[in-house]
Amino acid sequence: MSAELLKKQSEQAKEVETSVEQLQREIPILEMQHSRLILNAKSSAWYVVVEYFNLFRNGTRLSHQVSPGPKAWLHKSEAQQQLVFLQTSVASDVMLGERRGVDALVEQISDDFTTATGSLNVMISGSTMQNVFPHLMKGDGGQYNTSQEDKTALLRSKLLGQRLCLPCRLCFEWDEASKRVVRLETTVDFLSSLFHLLGTIDDAAFVLEHALIAQDGAIASAFLAAMDKFSYPEYYDFPPFFTKY
Repeated sequence: MSAELLKKQSEQAKEVETSVEQLQREIPILEMQHSRLILNAKSSAWYVVVEYFNLFRNGTRLSHQVSPGPKAWLHKSEAQQQLVFLQTSVASDVMLGERRGVDALVEQISDDFTTATGSLNVMISGSTMQNVFPHLMKGDGGQYNTSQEDKTALLRSKLLGQRLCLPCRLCFEWDEASKRVVRLETTVDFLSSLFHLLGTIDDAAFVLEHALIAQDGAIASAFLAAMDKFSYPEYYDFPPFFTKY
């Protein structure tokens, strides 16, 4: 067999191998497009949510050896399906708390993020009312009419001296290169505890409407002084990770 024929056969084998690899990359994309046609026909958020949890049940397939971003997933079939799903089902400026965009969404569900849940136990004292819920205090500069003043007085009496158990969520971002936590985000759920205490969602919303609490759960330093403990399951106590104003 001549060298020229061997070279031609080798080139043909490489072309076939390249074609097979290309087809393997296209299969998950076609499967996802087929699924999207079905979803679009039904046009329901329910199916999109189900597909999201199906695709991201084990997190992303983003490799630690490549730069973060959706394009880094293209070397794996599951990653391709995830990418197609994001391109067809999620708006490019999707909102995630105070952040926007698909990249922000990918970061939050990557393996570099670890989430822990716990509870913040606090007692609402007079100092807490003054510094966190000042709109419920007497003599609020004529902000409310008589009916609203009666309402604030009732809410104040329900809150003062009560203990709240606030569900918390802490998200740690781990940097594999430096072996350090590079970002820590906290979220505190005030609404559910206040709803349980006050009895109506309207009253809970009224209390929180002008409270000195940021969207991420950061609270006034006076509220931290009233804190009893920050607890996790198994009764471990940890320092509170809250931003003080």
